[in-house]
Amino acid sequence: MNINEIERVVKSFQGVIFKRSSSVSAGLFKSKIRGSGLQFRDHQIYSHGDDVRFIDWKVSARNSNIHLKTFEEERNSLIYVLLDISPTMFYGSNKTTKLQASLEICALLYLLTQKTNDQLTLILLINNQSITLPPLKGKMGIVSLVKQLEKLEVYDQHGGVNLLIQRDLKSNSTELLETEIKKIVSKRRDLILLSDFNLQESFVNTASKNRYFHPLRIVSPIDLAPLRFSINSGKIKGTGLSLNQGNLVSLPTLATSEKYLELFLRRLK
Repeated sequence: MNINEIERVVKSFQGVIFKRSSSVSAGLFKSKIRGSGLQFRDHQIYSHGDDVRFIDWKVSARNSNIHLKTFEEERNSLIYVLLDISPTMFYGSNKTTKLQASLEICALLYLLTQKTNDQLTLILLINNQSITLPPLKGKMGIVSLVKQLEKLEVYDQHGGVNLLIQRDLKSNSTELLETEIKKIVSKRRDLILLSDFNLQESFVNTASKNRYFHPLRIVSPIDLAPLRFSINSGKIKGTGLSLNQGNLVSLPTLATSEKYLELFLRRLK
């Protein structure tokens, strides 16, 4: 993972990304991802023209004046990222796998949260297990991620994706994915899913209707290129490696052959 390159991308785009930010952080995804809404601040005495919907009748009953609840926008957010580490995420091109691209996006998000004063909670799905990293931001988050990847042997001693582990991995089940997504969006927290959506078509298409759920499909050229022969493996039928995905083309997609970090940031503007 080239942290210097990721920092360069952040620096080149930060003027655009944060142009609407005030002295208080406006939140990482102000335009596309919603925060937790309004947070109670204190009470004030009602005056003519105030919104009567915010009258606190219980407090007013105990006092001689009518009191209003006042709120402030909860600008700083806790953002969740769900990373699908499945065997098909190890495909790629030009030494960049879908998993590597996804990890760089995670690192990019950690650096962005440092600048916006948000926090990011990363959840790794691997071998049908869920591993939740503590909410962090900046380089501390990246260090935490790398240490966990090394512990799982997903990263090798040279700081790159360990391709040999692919043969020992199983695809994460739809049930696990569904459970994690529902658990987070039910709290009205924004969730980014990084995956190639192998065998998750029907569920993802349904879940993507939830305004708190932000799926991002990571693909490689080999996924998109049709083969001259068909493949029939279990439930998978079709051509190419990204099979049975016809209805997923409407989801936001990034390809490993593109400048995916820059394209990802442009979608946050």
